[in-house]
Amino acid sequence: MKRLLGATALLLALTACTADDPEPVAALDCEPGRFTDVPEAALGDYTYTAAFQCPEADALLPTVIVLHGMPSNGEMVRASSNMDTLAEEAGFLAVYPSNPANEWDALADGEDAAFLADLIDELVAERGADPERIYLTGFSNGGDMTLAAAVGLGDRLAGAAAVVPAGTHDTLAQVEGLETPIPLAAFVGVSDPRTEGQAVLEAWRAKAACAAPEQTSGGDFERSSWTCADDVPMVEYQVDGGHVWFGAPGAPDALWASSAIWDFFTALE
Repeated sequence: MKRLLGATALLLALTACTADDPEPVAALDCEPGRFTDVPEAALGDYTYTAAFQCPEADALLPTVIVLHGMPSNGEMVRASSNMDTLAEEAGFLAVYPSNPANEWDALADGEDAAFLADLIDELVAERGADPERIYLTGFSNGGDMTLAAAVGLGDRLAGAAAVVPAGTHDTLAQVEGLETPIPLAAFVGVSDPRTEGQAVLEAWRAKAACAAPEQTSGGDFERSSWTCADDVPMVEYQVDGGHVWFGAPGAPDALWASSAIWDFFTALE
């Protein structure tokens, strides 16, 4: 009889957790209100670091994944983007993956896209990331990977931003496969010698059926904004500069790409 009662209790416990129930929020190992650094973690052959403002209770965190260029790694783009500064001020999770090859394949359905899908799963399951507010950005080759992932993983991303995409590998062909555009911000240096990325962005706009742009001037940059298919927005900054991550904290007279990226993402919510 005891065995029967025990089996019945186990069955009730299992049936109570149906597929329709929400997944529990992972308990974060941090002190609410404290800016917290996540030590390097491995995910397959890849690694990543992260930082976040520890939320109150079980609040989910908007998440910005930042991809390095080539040859480079997550810590280098972490330093150049200064995204931690914004993560602390605005309360989001900043994530910096490192590719073991020190570059990204820029394929919509390649090994690196599969890694990014696994990374999103891990961030949601273990790092408190909000699955509805996962954003992806990257520099140079990382910007190319961002554009390719926006094609292949668009249903997992709430928005994307490419900083001086360089058109590495076969990015243009990946963008030609775009079917459902997602919100996109792009940054182009007017003196950047690597112009292939501009052709990729033009192809994106063509595939996304973007209307004629509205343009504004910001002194050191020109901003163009488009409304694309299904009212999806795209913005592009033509910046007085070269092949760099533009700006830095405390430089109000120049464009800081990280701040413009976060403003673009938050405007989508």
